[in-house]
Amino acid sequence: NGGVTSHYEQDRDVHAYALWKRRAWQACDMMMTSKRTSVQYESAILAIWANHTQCAFQNPIIFKNTNGDTYHNTKKFLTMLWIHYRAISERCMEELHYYYDSSSKINYYNQDQMFQEQLQDTKHIT
Repeated sequence: NGGVTSHYEQDRDVHAYALWKRRAWQACDMMMTSKRTSVQYESAILAIWANHTQCAFQNPIIFKNTNGDTYHNTKKFLTMLWIHYRAISERCMEELHYYYDSSSKINYYNQDQMFQEQLQDTKHIT
């Protein structure tokens, strides 16, 4: 379609993203109240889920906690966050039955490829 999106598609995507974000915040709340995760882990997940995954690559500073630690700013950690992002995203898409069909399903394979390429190209991540 040459990159042109209909109003319906745009509305659908906005709806899907809003639901995904709400579920993500709920998951964050659950993790923080369970006290099973570190401060760095929580802050990085919140930053990524609030600003979407691209920010992790563009703004390494979001991984700094109040002490200035960047211990979790690693490829292993980003990959773990990516898995969380996908799990949340897929669950939301499943709830939006009209969105989660064969024609409009998110292409996770392509997203995985882009993620891996970005990971290789990102100099500040070790």
